[in-house]
Amino acid sequence: MEEFMDLIKDVYYSKDYVSLYLRSGDSIFDFKYEKDGEVFYNISIKRPIKSVAGLDIKDGFYDLETAYGYGGYYTNSNNKDFILSAMEEYKNRCLEEKIVAEFIRFHPFNNFPVKFGDVLDMNLYDRDVVYIDLSLTKDERWSNYSRKLRNELRKSSRELEFKRSYDIREFTSLYKETMKKNCAGSFYFFDKKYFEEIMKNDKFQLYKVEKDGKIIFGSLFIFSDDFVHCHLSASDYEMRKCRAGSFVLDAAFDIARENNKKCFLLGGGSTNSADNGLFKYKKKFSPFTKPFYISGNIYNREVYSEYNRLWERNSNRDVKYFLKYRLEV
Repeated sequence: MEEFMDLIKDVYYSKDYVSLYLRSGDSIFDFKYEKDGEVFYNISIKRPIKSVAGLDIKDGFYDLETAYGYGGYYTNSNNKDFILSAMEEYKNRCLEEKIVAEFIRFHPFNNFPVKFGDVLDMNLYDRDVVYIDLSLTKDERWSNYSRKLRNELRKSSRELEFKRSYDIREFTSLYKETMKKNCAGSFYFFDKKYFEEIMKNDKFQLYKVEKDGKIIFGSLFIFSDDFVHCHLSASDYEMRKCRAGSFVLDAAFDIARENNKKCFLLGGGSTNSADNGLFKYKKKFSPFTKPFYISGNIYNREVYSEYNRLWERNSNRDVKYFLKYRLEV
């Protein structure tokens, strides 16, 4: 499957997607290096460092971070010399633009952190993520399900209605209630403009489940060239026993396969524990996993160390954390 997938065409490497996460003062940082058909590419968010430990910072420095989801350095090359040349040019560009450091969430199907981990200052396996192999027929996919899950899906198909939705207001209302119920961080409370921009992008598709004419579950999926991603979901907590989430996913797998997609990426758990409830739930649908890596590079070590020391002095804490100076005190 993997040899036929073009990672660079996934939505996470598009400017339209990355621009959804730009805040005031942010900009898109993209870099491409080519030589004799070999390519190195990255797209990220360039953010100003305005404060450290509550203190205003006006030095004019920035750092980089992968947009929400996945990304990371892409290359079609196995040539270490090419990678070293590309990284040298990349570092020079970062220094020119006063970029101190970079935090990366590598796409699970991107093997860069495995093959070229020695060009990264920080490179950690974080957790496994689950994916559906869409080359499997529905019967083959269902053979991976437990008997209990198959019975739940059959019951849902009799009691619930799955349909495409274009009503973003209906979804956002349910989504906000879900985030409140889950005590989610402020980042996940996306504003009205965010959802309006999403609905302008035909790669995003919204689906819902109704029971007796009332929405009880909604999911926003991203359909890229080869990949499908489960982006955001919302549910009516009072109707949780209906198992609408499983019903939505199974139906979405069918749609993705009908549209000749190759992989449905479900993601991982809410923690990196193999016993995490969300991870175990996703594993009910598929035995296939990929490793997820978080990585980073430091381009200006003097400033990076200075900001971290400033954070430590004003927080009275000493923790191991990449881009520590970004932490709240």
